[in-house]
Amino acid sequence: MKLVILLALALITTAQQPQTADVILHNGVIWTVDEKNPTAEAVAIKDGKFLVVGSNSAALKLRGPNTRVIDLKAAFVVPGFNDNHVHFASAAQFLEFNIMRAAMQDQFVTRVKEVIGRLPKGEWIVGGYWGAYDEWAAGSAGWFPNERISIEDAIRAYTYGTAYANFEEKIKGSIEVGKLADLTVLSKNLLKVAPKEFLTTDTLYTIVAGKVVYQKNP
Repeated sequence: MKLVILLALALITTAQQPQTADVILHNGVIWTVDEKNPTAEAVAIKDGKFLVVGSNSAALKLRGPNTRVIDLKAAFVVPGFNDNHVHFASAAQFLEFNIMRAAMQDQFVTRVKEVIGRLPKGEWIVGGYWGAYDEWAAGSAGWFPNERISIEDAIRAYTYGTAYANFEEKIKGSIEVGKLADLTVLSKNLLKVAPKEFLTTDTLYTIVAGKVVYQKNP
């Protein structure tokens, strides 16, 4: 009986102990890619997942003696980038449709028609070299103006969008409580600066499942 009472008291004592975070990042400009809570100042991470996404005070309440606290100093934070564009299984199909040297839109259309002409009716184009990396037309900025997307949509595509393509959007891709704590911390706010400044934007931290796997000038 005494043993049962002691165990019960131990469980009660453990339950009453305040929960502390493993890592806290505060004083940031955090773009969560979560429509319900699009921006935050801070996050608290526990066991590789987000415990708090919100204000500095809410996150810092979970600071404990062993918590690593990172002052972001107004750095810009986005969810971790996910790669879902690897083609090991379909590498041979790339030779079917090569548009790497299509520098003009009419060249692109011509190449598509050529490939369609070789395929059975109703067959899909399932592989190809996508993107005119080698030869843009003189004066071209790259993509055609009517194909441009916003910076917000570009970030969403490479975070939540790629997680969705991998059937992992419920566990990653946005900064939400309960999701894997994957983060990229950048030196400039990509939503505020001119696109040409992206090239001089530094990655300050990369965090994967709550672990700091990269830090600039630690």
